[in-house]
Amino acid sequence: MNINALINQGGDHCTACGHPFVRNFIGFDTLPLVEFVPEPHLSHKQVMELLKEEPDDGGRVEAKPAPKARKDDRDGWKENIYGEEQTLTFNNNAAEDGENDLFTQRMLEWLETQVTADSYRPIEVNEEILKSLRFSEIFVVDLSHICRTYPHRYYRNVIPDIAIGV
Repeated sequence: MNINALINQGGDHCTACGHPFVRNFIGFDTLPLVEFVPEPHLSHKQVMELLKEEPDDGGRVEAKPAPKARKDDRDGWKENIYGEEQTLTFNNNAAEDGENDLFTQRMLEWLETQVTADSYRPIEVNEEILKSLRFSEIFVVDLSHICRTYPHRYYRNVIPDIAIGV
């Protein structure tokens, strides 16, 4: 776990990944919002249409076909067989942990490509990831009525249990 100082000489951002903090203006608490950008070929209208589609399986997808599983309830170990691949796991509840969430997978992949916090860029997502997101977890900042060249900014609430009002 990373601990961020209240006052950071480099600005108001995470010292590990460089993501700028989004604060609420009542208590100045940090909100659990992660910024993302759609692939360049997607227009704002297309992005909004993809986000409004209902995700399959609650935004979760299977990374591999369902394994043949043999579980020994006595000790908690579970053997999974994926064709030629065999794995042994202990009490693995991937569907409950959100490990198959496409956005979370992309976020972790994106963090691995960043060398330092100074090289921060918003997470780039494709159509498949946009379709897997719940619209209720997305916030769009649209300031085009002020300046037409200002880009739309997209955020996902990564802790949906925390309600955020606009």
